[in-house]
Amino acid sequence: IPKDAFSIKTCRAKSKSAMVIIYDDKCPMCASYLRHIRLKKSVGEVKFVSARSASPHVLDLNLRGYDLNAGMVVAMNGAIYHGPAALHVLGLLTTNSTIFNRLNKFLFSRSWIAKLVYPLFRIARRLILWVRHIKPIE
Repeated sequence: IPKDAFSIKTCRAKSKSAMVIIYDDKCPMCASYLRHIRLKKSVGEVKFVSARSASPHVLDLNLRGYDLNAGMVVAMNGAIYHGPAALHVLGLLTTNSTIFNRLNKFLFSRSWIAKLVYPLFRIARRLILWVRHIKPIE
């Protein structure tokens, strides 16, 4: 690992964020989901990072072997949640403030539903990117 690589924990400390979400900002479905989700106040500040950027968060995840085309990442309290696990964590932490958030909480606070549905989200994302002529994350 290069000495200039940062760990998620280091990045979180530097950004003073309680949670970092790394996602594909070129995917309208991904961006819309994160725009509508409301997280509990206990989470604190949430930092959104494009998986297509050269952010230290992204570089660290790549060095660790995470495939950011396979799913978003939620980094919180030194833990890394990828794909369906990230969706599950967001489902657990969302508020009941809107119908969207109540549905999100109802569905994805159950890990088995997140694991069942996430592959469908991946297929939908690939299809949306293909239709829009957007290349996968490199």
